Amino acid sequence: MIGASNMDRGYESQGGDVERAPLVSVLMNCLNGEQYLHEALESVYGQTFHDWEIVFWDNASTDRSGNLAQSYGKKVRYFRAPETSALGKARNFAIQKARGRYIAILDTDDTWHPTKLEEQVILMDREPDAGLCYTDAVWTDESSKSIQLKSFHRVLPSGRIYEQLILDDFITCSSAMISADSLSFAGGFGEHYQYVEELDLWLHIASKFKIVCVPKPLTYVRIHANNISRNVIAALQEYQELIGSIQSEERNIQQACRRKIRELEIRSNIVELVKNPGGRSRHFLLLVKTMLFCIVSPRIMYTLVRRFGNRKSLATFRKKYGV
Repeated sequence: MIGASNMDRGYESQGGDVERAPLVSVLMNCLNGEQYLHEALESVYGQTFHDWEIVFWDNASTDRSGNLAQSYGKKVRYFRAPETSALGKARNFAIQKARGRYIAILDTDDTWHPTKLEEQVILMDREPDAGLCYTDAVWTDESSKSIQLKSFHRVLPSGRIYEQLILDDFITCSSAMISADSLSFAGGFGEHYQYVEELDLWLHIASKFKIVCVPKPLTYVRIHANNISRNVIAALQEYQELIGSIQSEERNIQQACRRKIRELEIRSNIVELVKNPGGRSRHFLLLVKTMLFCIVSPRIMYTLVRRFGNRKSLATFRKKYGV
C-alpha cells in the first residue's frame, strides 16, 4: 500500500537494531538528471531542518547521476529501476520506499530555499487535518537566474480548496510536502496519465484533506529545454480528460469543471491556430465559437442549440455540459 511502510515509525538496520525513521522522506526521481543534480542535492543538505532521508529512485539512467547520488552517503537511499517507467509510476515506486511521516518531492533540476522543510514541518504539525503543504515558487533559467514568481504576487489559497484547485493548478510539485496518511488515501500518482499525474494526486488529496500553504518563494523551479519540450496539445487534452472524470453532486464543483473545460478548449484552439497557419480560417472560426461559449452561459447556449440545432447536437450538448 502506498505510504504504509512507515506506520510504526521505525525500521530495521542491517545490524538488526530498530532505528527511528526520519520525519521527512525527500523523493528524488531521476532519469539522466546529472546536469543539475549536484545543486538539487546540495539544497537538501543545506536545509535548516535535518531529520530527513532522500529516497533516490534512478529510473534506469544512462548518465553518471546514479554515481553522483550514491557519493552523498547514507542519508541518500539509492534505488535503481531495471527499466525506465513513466514518471507517475516511478514516483510511486519511490513512495513505497519512503519511511517518513511527511513526503517531500524534489525534481532533480529544482532546488529549495534553506528553510523550506523547516517551515513546512512546523505548519503541518500545527494543522493535523492537512494532507498537503505547498509553497510559492520562483521560476529560474538554466543558470539559476530568477525569472518570475509562480504566484504572480497573487494570494495563494489554503484550506478546503478543492474547487479552486480544479480551476487553477497552483501547486508546484517540488514545493509539495504530503502526509503519508493522505498519500495512502489517494493511492499515489495516477500512473495512466503522462502529463497531469501530479494534479490528479493533488485533487484526490484536496477532496478529503485541507491544503495549507507557506506563502513564500521557498522552491526554485528551473526552466530549460528538456522540461518544456512536450506535446502541448496532448497535455491539454489529458487535462480535459482529468477534469471531465471528476464526479460530484455539488453544483459548484460541476460548474467549476465545466468552466475549466471551456478554458482548456480555448487554449487548445489557440495552440492549433499557432501550430497550423495553413488552416487558420477553420481554427479561427473554432476559436471564436469557443470564446463565445465561454462568454455566454451554458444555459443560454443550451437554449440556442435547442432552438437552432438538431436532436443530435442537443443530446451531445446536454451530455457534455450537464445542462
